[in-house]
Order: sequence, then structure tokens, then C-alpha cells
Amino acid sequence: MSKNPDQGAKIPTFSQKTHARAALRVPYDKELTLRFANGQFLIGRAVDFSTTGFSLVTGDPARNAFLGQNAFLVQDVQGEVLELSCQVVRVMPNGLAMRFLPD
Repeated sequence: MSKNPDQGAKIPTFSQKTHARAALRVPYDKELTLRFANGQFLIGRAVDFSTTGFSLVTGDPARNAFLGQNAFLVQDVQGEVLELSCQVVRVMPNGLAMRFLPD
């Protein structure tokens, strides 16, 4: 951090990380479907996306029972069904934080 000469306050510089995320997240606003191994489906809205995962807002309080569970992100892309393996890594008050798993 560098000091602002006018106020003596520290301000962040671009060369420093301001958070500890593994990958840059970008805003994303699209409805997505998760399919869990037990056959249960969960529909929510992804609010951000990255190469490592995404945040899914469900509109209902998320349950801790999802934590650690594997699922598939099921998405129709131009008429073809795309399924990506993912895992619930954090339960938030209004949704889930998901991490993509290697195939």
C-alpha cells in the first residue's frame, strides 16, 4: 500500500491482491440447474462465474446438508446439454458456493 500525501491514508495499489480468490470472478446473471447424486435438482441463479466455480443464489435459505456434496451443473447450450462436475464448498444464507471438479 502507498500513502496518500493529502490525507496520510493508505490506499491499495494495483500491484497488490485485495482478496484471496484463486481466480477472477465475473458477474453472471443466468438461471442454472444442479443435479445431485441422490437425484435431487436445485434451480438457482448464478451471480458470478470463474474458471474455478460459481455462486448460486437459490432464493431460499440454503441447507448445510448440501455442504461437501458433489453435483452436476446441467445447462442447455444452443440445444446441447452440458454437464459439469462441481462440489458445494460453502453454504451461504441465500445460496451455495460451488467449485468445479476435474473430470
